[in-house]
Amino acid sequence: MAHDVFISYSGKDKPVADAACAKLEISGIRCWIAPRDVLPGMDWSGSIIQAIEQSRVMVLIFSSNANDSAQIKREVNEAIEKELPVIPFRIEDVKPSGSLGYYLDVTHWLDALTPPLEQHLEKLAEDVNLLLKRTGTQHNISQPRRNAPEPNREPARSRTRRLWIGAVVAALALAIVVGIVAERFRRGPVTEDMNRAVTPSPIANSVPPTPQITESPNQRVPGEPGRPPDIAPGTCISGYVWREAGPGDHVCVLPEVRDLVVKQNALADSRRDPRGGVYGPNTCLSGYVWREAFPTDLVCVTPEERDEAAKDNALAAARVAH
Repeated sequence: MAHDVFISYSGKDKPVADAACAKLEISGIRCWIAPRDVLPGMDWSGSIIQAIEQSRVMVLIFSSNANDSAQIKREVNEAIEKELPVIPFRIEDVKPSGSLGYYLDVTHWLDALTPPLEQHLEKLAEDVNLLLKRTGTQHNISQPRRNAPEPNREPARSRTRRLWIGAVVAALALAIVVGIVAERFRRGPVTEDMNRAVTPSPIANSVPPTPQITESPNQRVPGEPGRPPDIAPGTCISGYVWREAGPGDHVCVLPEVRDLVVKQNALADSRRDPRGGVYGPNTCLSGYVWREAFPTDLVCVTPEERDEAAKDNALAAARVAH
């Protein structure tokens, strides 16, 4: 799949990396993140290098875990060699050491040291989007302009002809109006009976008054005008139900999404590779990936269905009655 951002992180910081990925993708920025986007049976290192080469920006979830990771150092080194912008998203008050210190010494940091994490993720999405637009603009400027539309240069003769046609049409219209007025004067005034015949009846034009609908006081809860009184805090707002992808999964989704999740669970065994693989008995068949609706969710689904689950997770708080 085409993507813009490669997310580099230590496996110990996976919850933060998943949250950053969900926020960026909700903002319209396609991300590549392991192990989600490593296809079953593919070489891990080769997939990482290919994903970095096809990216436009790297987001580094930086912590003491990342600082000590040899894999993170290799990924950052690969990005620097490909002249890829690297945005360190620091979640611990730690300074980079060794080769990371060398690579990131002059790089602008985004600190996410203080809660809530959501506001820092919002800033991350804004900065990445701005950087992508800036690199895209620079790319477009470097390309020669082709097939640029010529300015509208209508010949003077054509404009004069159009003016003459407009004048003739206006003169004909004026002549028709004068003829109608002269004919009315020739026939004389309209009789009273004719006036009565063409006068509309007041009864025919009467419009029944629109009934006024008065809202019952029981239709609203004081201080909460948008929520019916029968929705208790902690449950889904009207129109949404629990997803129930697994025990305790109370993410609020549309009813048709929950029906889809039931089908996915029923098809889980048929989508696993019976021969096993890199991930043992949980290895998905080619073309399927783990759904990851929650940390231990290893049901095999299509990549599009996994993306929808991530989006539902990111929107969960907005769909719960408070």
